[in-house]
Amino acid sequence: MPQATNYKPIISLISSIRLDGYRTTFRPNNECELYGIYIWSQHAAASIYPLLQNLEISLRNAVDREARVRFGDMWWETIHCTKDRDECHFYKKHRKAKECLTREWRKKRDETQARSLCSGATGPGMESRSYYCLNGF
Repeated sequence: MPQATNYKPIISLISSIRLDGYRTTFRPNNECELYGIYIWSQHAAASIYPLLQNLEISLRNAVDREARVRFGDMWWETIHCTKDRDECHFYKKHRKAKECLTREWRKKRDETQARSLCSGATGPGMESRSYYCLNGF
């Protein structure tokens, strides 16, 4: 880090709560060292991110594979929960994801149907096709 640069304005933009851990752990001699340690920490974290991504994907796939063996392909629908399904965080998130995907699939289906109605709208039934085209369906 260039020693001649004034790092106080930069350091003042980073919360002291965030920097206190760096001060305690590394005991920098000045703001330049503190900022250098802060940047180094970001680079260190960034370098292990791909490993964490691979670990997460591998773990998720391993759980999914074993759950499919034990409970079937749609294991998330058949596993037992000690809580009522309406109170269980997992089931709430699952239900919300299903509803979101269903809405997206229906929207895509409707858009595809509307495009097919609008393309080459000639012959019998043209009036209904024109209605869909004019109203943005």
